Amino acid sequence: VPGNIAFDHASSTGVVEQLVTTTDLSNFMLGATSSNTELVVVKYYAHYCKICQRAGMQFKKIATEYPNVSFGKVESMVFPDSANTLRRLGVSKFPFVQIYRQGQCVASFSTGPSHLFVKKV
Repeated sequence: VPGNIAFDHASSTGVVEQLVTTTDLSNFMLGATSSNTELVVVKYYAHYCKICQRAGMQFKKIATEYPNVSFGKVESMVFPDSANTLRRLGVSKFPFVQIYRQGQCVASFSTGPSHLFVKKV
Protein backbone atom coordinates (compact mmCIF):
# COMPACT_ATOMS: atom_id res chain seq x y z
CA VAL A 1 0.00 0.00 0.00
CA PRO A 2 1.59 3.32 -1.03
CA GLY A 3 2.17 6.08 1.51
CA ASN A 4 0.55 5.92 4.91
CA ILE A 5 -2.95 5.03 3.78
CA ALA A 6 -4.20 1.66 4.99
CA PHE A 7 -7.18 0.06 3.34
CA ASP A 8 -10.09 -1.46 5.22
CA HIS A 9 -11.82 -3.52 2.57
CA ALA A 10 -15.59 -3.46 2.95
CA SER A 11 -16.10 -5.74 -0.06
CA SER A 12 -14.86 -6.11 -3.57
CA THR A 13 -16.78 -2.97 -4.59
CA GLY A 14 -16.55 -0.78 -1.49
CA VAL A 15 -13.40 0.41 0.19
CA VAL A 16 -13.02 2.64 3.22
CA GLU A 17 -9.59 4.25 3.36
CA GLN A 18 -7.98 4.67 6.78
CA LEU A 19 -6.36 8.12 6.70
CA VAL A 20 -3.45 8.27 9.13
CA THR A 21 -1.89 11.71 8.64
CA THR A 22 -3.16 15.25 8.07
CA THR A 23 -1.55 15.10 4.62
CA ASP A 24 -3.54 11.94 3.82
CA LEU A 25 -6.72 13.68 4.94
CA SER A 26 -6.03 16.81 2.86
CA ASN A 27 -5.22 14.77 -0.23
CA PHE A 28 -8.31 12.61 0.26
CA MET A 29 -10.59 15.68 0.65
CA LEU A 30 -9.24 17.07 -2.59
CA GLY A 31 -9.44 13.70 -4.36
CA ALA A 32 -12.83 14.36 -5.90
CA THR A 33 -11.36 17.17 -7.98
CA SER A 34 -8.79 14.92 -9.66
CA SER A 35 -10.63 11.62 -10.06
CA ASN A 36 -13.89 10.27 -11.38
CA THR A 37 -15.32 10.43 -7.87
CA GLU A 38 -17.78 13.26 -7.41
CA LEU A 39 -18.26 12.90 -3.65
CA VAL A 40 -15.86 12.20 -0.81
CA VAL A 41 -17.23 11.12 2.59
CA VAL A 42 -14.99 11.30 5.67
CA LYS A 43 -15.96 9.75 9.01
CA TYR A 44 -14.16 10.92 12.16
CA TYR A 45 -14.20 8.51 15.07
CA ALA A 46 -12.52 7.58 18.34
CA HIS A 47 -11.26 4.02 18.80
CA TYR A 48 -12.74 3.83 22.32
CA CYS A 49 -16.23 4.99 21.26
CA LYS A 50 -18.79 2.14 21.14
CA ILE A 51 -21.16 4.15 18.93
CA CYS A 52 -18.29 4.76 16.50
CA GLN A 53 -17.53 1.04 16.38
CA ARG A 54 -21.14 0.19 15.50
CA ALA A 55 -21.32 3.06 13.01
CA GLY A 56 -18.12 1.75 11.40
CA MET A 57 -19.90 -1.43 10.32
CA GLN A 58 -22.66 0.65 8.73
CA PHE A 59 -20.10 2.93 7.08
CA LYS A 60 -18.54 -0.11 5.37
CA LYS A 61 -21.99 -1.18 4.17
CA ILE A 62 -22.67 2.26 2.70
CA ALA A 63 -19.32 2.10 0.89
CA THR A 64 -20.42 -1.08 -0.88
CA GLU A 65 -23.71 0.51 -1.94
CA TYR A 66 -22.10 3.63 -3.46
CA PRO A 67 -19.02 2.53 -5.41
CA ASN A 68 -18.70 5.93 -7.15
CA VAL A 69 -18.22 7.72 -3.83
CA SER A 70 -14.87 7.75 -1.99
CA PHE A 71 -15.10 6.81 1.69
CA GLY A 72 -12.42 7.54 4.26
CA LYS A 73 -12.13 7.40 8.02
CA VAL A 74 -9.94 9.24 10.50
CA GLU A 75 -9.20 8.07 14.04
CA SER A 76 -9.15 11.13 16.29
CA MET A 77 -5.75 10.43 17.82
CA VAL A 78 -3.78 10.50 14.55
CA PHE A 79 -3.38 14.25 14.69
CA PRO A 80 -0.44 15.68 16.68
CA ASP A 81 -2.72 18.21 18.40
CA SER A 82 -5.95 16.28 17.93
CA ALA A 83 -8.35 18.46 19.96
CA ASN A 84 -7.37 21.69 18.22
CA THR A 85 -7.09 20.12 14.77
CA LEU A 86 -10.51 18.50 15.04
CA ARG A 87 -12.04 21.73 16.34
CA ARG A 88 -10.59 23.63 13.35
CA LEU A 89 -12.16 21.01 11.05
CA GLY A 90 -15.52 21.55 12.74
CA VAL A 91 -15.64 18.13 14.39
CA SER A 92 -17.61 18.52 17.61
CA LYS A 93 -18.24 14.90 18.69
CA PHE A 94 -17.99 11.34 17.42
CA PRO A 95 -18.94 9.83 15.09
CA PHE A 96 -18.80 12.86 12.81
CA VAL A 97 -19.14 12.95 9.01
CA GLN A 98 -18.08 15.47 6.40
CA ILE A 99 -19.03 15.25 2.73
CA TYR A 100 -16.97 16.96 0.04
CA ARG A 101 -17.81 17.76 -3.57
CA GLN A 102 -15.02 19.07 -5.79
CA GLY A 103 -12.82 19.76 -2.76
CA GLN A 104 -15.46 21.83 -0.94
CA CYS A 105 -17.26 20.67 2.20
CA VAL A 106 -20.98 20.49 1.39
CA ALA A 107 -22.16 18.80 4.60
CA SER A 108 -20.72 18.47 8.09
CA PHE A 109 -22.63 16.80 10.93
CA SER A 110 -22.59 14.52 13.94
CA THR A 111 -24.46 11.33 13.21
CA GLY A 112 -25.70 10.70 16.73
CA PRO A 113 -26.69 7.18 17.79
CA SER A 114 -25.56 4.37 15.51
CA HIS A 115 -29.13 3.39 14.60
CA LEU A 116 -29.47 6.81 12.89
CA PHE A 117 -26.08 6.65 11.15
CA VAL A 118 -27.16 5.40 7.70
CA LYS A 119 -30.22 7.67 7.58
CA LYS A 120 -28.16 10.77 8.40
CA VAL A 121 -25.35 9.96 5.98
